[in-house]
Amino acid sequence: MVKPLPIRAHHMRYFYHPTLHPDVVRKYGPDKIRGMVAYLRDLPPDTEVLITEEPDELCNICDIHDEHCDFPYEDRKAAEELGIEIGKTYILSKLLNRIKTRI
Repeated sequence: MVKPLPIRAHHMRYFYHPTLHPDVVRKYGPDKIRGMVAYLRDLPPDTEVLITEEPDELCNICDIHDEHCDFPYEDRKAAEELGIEIGKTYILSKLLNRIKTRI
């Protein structure tokens, strides 16, 4: 059995609006953001995704590790905005459809 892929709630925003927050692009740079978006978009639609507030694979793409990495408030805020639950597993395609209605 394959374990669900953990993805931080706030990273789910990048599927539709990688430049949603200009400060994110300024801080991490456009190349890192493009890398995160590419990683997410390359996942198979039937991937099981576990929404988390812990560091995930996308955090590894970024070589800037700061207080943002260990501050789950941003994930809780994003989960509420996107209508998803931290700790819950979703099928990626269904999750994206759900999020699309919220953005």
